[in-house]
Amino acid sequence: MRGGYGMLYNGKIQYHNRHKKVVVKRFSPDRYLNGVWFSSEHGFLKEFEVLFKYKHENIIGIVGYCKEMNEKIIVYENASKGSLDRYLNDTSITWTERLKICIGIANGLKFLHGGDIEEDVVIHRDIKSSNILLTKNWKAKISGFELALTHPTNEVVKYVMNHVVGSPGYCDPMYWETHILTKESDMYSFGVVLFEILCGRLACPKDFKNSSQFLDILVKRHFQVARLDDIVFEGIREQIAPKSLSTFRRIAFQCLNEERKERPTASQVMVQLLKALEFQEAYEILEGSKLQSNYKAILRFSESPEIYSAMAKRPLQTHTPTHSQTR
Repeated sequence: MRGGYGMLYNGKIQYHNRHKKVVVKRFSPDRYLNGVWFSSEHGFLKEFEVLFKYKHENIIGIVGYCKEMNEKIIVYENASKGSLDRYLNDTSITWTERLKICIGIANGLKFLHGGDIEEDVVIHRDIKSSNILLTKNWKAKISGFELALTHPTNEVVKYVMNHVVGSPGYCDPMYWETHILTKESDMYSFGVVLFEILCGRLACPKDFKNSSQFLDILVKRHFQVARLDDIVFEGIREQIAPKSLSTFRRIAFQCLNEERKERPTASQVMVQLLKALEFQEAYEILEGSKLQSNYKAILRFSESPEIYSAMAKRPLQTHTPTHSQTR
């Protein structure tokens, strides 16, 4: 499986007299990508620095590394399901499971952005579904820190970049236009990922010709005419509770606000996603109780078919009016 900076492999290593499953990234040589020079050395060192220093349940963990000659390798904890982008249109992944994945990503971003009283803020710069790895239990792990930037939490920092880097379809338009990067740029990218999960499609078609085909543009176009529900993934549309959908849709769209100051923080997004999950779980309990009630009624009739038979076959009673006779 190819990542942004190299190939990803599933593997096993010897660990305390047993084999431990891992994911291995082998970094590609230096190259131009989208007109920008990418240094594998810089990407390797930055990712190693971030993963070594910042530990969190929703950040992919580092197990080991190798840097010999021209070989640069990082070994991650196991994420056996692979990357999120492979499952966007998978109908077997329920809306509840998708919400939990979203909550995991929000929790990881909250940590990176200094939300857990961390000393530093980490701006990821390349949040996208292919950089979200999934464990066997569908737990989300943020990866792909080659482009990350860090600064102290108590400083409000805006980075002015010579070159805009990031992935087409996910990049903050304000960052693209001004070359100024803030942590709100991550929130825009996260908003795109949220809509990928809701709509069951990639942010950027593989054969795209221009930006009008990007998912964020499509979402904004549908929002303007109040037709956002039309692009919800049909494989999950029928199972989503109305309140869950409206809560999710509202906070995801706020992430795509053109004005950075109007975008929510990762912490605020997480609160709303938890509400969306609560609405969904309550809805499923209610629907489940209705189904159980109907099932019991069916069983009752199946155990006593004569009840149904008598009800179904009883002839209609006709009443002939009686006329009194005068003598």
